[in-house]
Amino acid sequence: MANIFFRIIFSFLIVMLLLLLLMNDKVALGQDGDPVGSTQGGGGREMVPALFIFGDSLIDNGNNNNLPSFAKANYYPYGIDFNGGPTGRFSNGYTMVDEIAELLGLPLIPAYSEASGAQVLHGVNYASAAAGILDITGRNFVGRIPFDQQIRNFQNTLDQVTDNLGASDVSNAIARCIFFEWAAMTT
Repeated sequence: MANIFFRIIFSFLIVMLLLLLLMNDKVALGQDGDPVGSTQGGGGREMVPALFIFGDSLIDNGNNNNLPSFAKANYYPYGIDFNGGPTGRFSNGYTMVDEIAELLGLPLIPAYSEASGAQVLHGVNYASAAAGILDITGRNFVGRIPFDQQIRNFQNTLDQVTDNLGASDVSNAIARCIFFEWAAMTT
């Protein structure tokens, strides 16, 4: 139990450190327009090529919407403060990875289930509510995308991008990308 607690605290501290390092006076909440209403991202210069996200409901942005699952958030009151309403995020607005993407100058990162074409060049969110490191985690919610499947989905994305850009360009870009895994995923 203590190990899980320390992993959560450590992950939280890393996220906070990243946010502090990336923040500047222009991107502070409430100073550059309506952050929850915006879907265009930070609007500034992109600091990294892409953000790839793995995890559970804390950062899922809609991957469970079309699954036969009890772990869904594509209805009200979820998304009540999000431009366009419920999206599958388990929040009323942005999640922490939406904020990080904005601070990095990236657009909102699409869910794997909805990503296509050039969208994947800025990153993909593979997170799924009720997911866990073990395949059996969350099975009581029926449909979910466990961590090993999230990794396979990333490999599919990588293959798709490599086919379009070439292996050398992709390897150079991937080396500069940020990979975010939410450590709250339990076994």
